[in-house]
Order: sequence, then C-alpha cells, then structure tokens
Amino acid sequence: MAVPGNTDVGRIEEALITLVRRANHPRRHLQIVRAAGVDIDRSTYVVLARVAEAERRRVSDLAVDLGVDISTASRQIARAEALGLLCRVPDERDARATTLDLTTEGRRILPRVRRARRAWLESVLGTFTAEQRCELATMLDRLNAALDAGESLDVA
Repeated sequence: MAVPGNTDVGRIEEALITLVRRANHPRRHLQIVRAAGVDIDRSTYVVLARVAEAERRRVSDLAVDLGVDISTASRQIARAEALGLLCRVPDERDARATTLDLTTEGRRILPRVRRARRAWLESVLGTFTAEQRCELATMLDRLNAALDAGESLDVA
C-alpha cells in the first residue's frame, strides 16, 4: 500500500511490517503445521529451528538469539521439552552447565514443518520468475547482513 510522500525507506518499513505480520499470522502457522501433520505452536517451531542451527545451544544464548529474556526462553524451552522435542545435555566445555539439543522426535518434526513452510512460499512466489526469486533472495540476504551489522547501533 503506497502512502503519499513516503520515502523508499518508509515503503520498505511498511513492507517489512506487512510481510512479518502475514508470514507469522497464527492462521497461516496453523495451516502449515496441519499440512506438515504436526501440532506445535509458532514459538516452539522457532525454538526448534534456532537450536537446530547451532547444535547444542545454551539457554542464555538462545534467549539472546530470540530477542527475549531468559525467563521467556525458559518457558518456551519447557514447552518443547514437555512435548518431547527438546532436551538438555551436559555442556562438554562446562560441567556445571547444560545445552539444548533436539530429540529424535524434534529432528523428525522440524524438517516436516520446514517443507510445509517452503511449499507455502513456493505457492506464494509462483508468479515470480527464477531470476526474480534469486534477486529477492539476494536482497533479503543483504538486508539481513546489514541488520546484523547494525545490531549494536544505538539509534534514538
């Protein structure tokens, strides 16, 4: 939706807000997990995906990655543990600490949800040419890299 007088940055901001809202809509997530034949909420999916990326991640590191406090991360982890999707294992570098790892069931479910999410994205991108998809992926990679590089900037 174009707003008169909006700059390119303003248009990008609005587009990102709309994209995140639509991609993370609860009804969309429900459709995706049903297509995958699993029953997990959005936050559990995100926790599983982040733990799978880093293999054996500490709770505090996961909280930082998710952008939540440790108590929120702990509740999300507890939910995944209760579902038998995540477990705590002794940290090989620090005997006092534990790290998180996917269980066999977590490793079974995560790829199914990812396949269903990608199938949804493929249908959404169905009118894009291969070149347009590649350009979009490249631009999103660049945006994410810029966001990561500017993470510590204090903008007021």
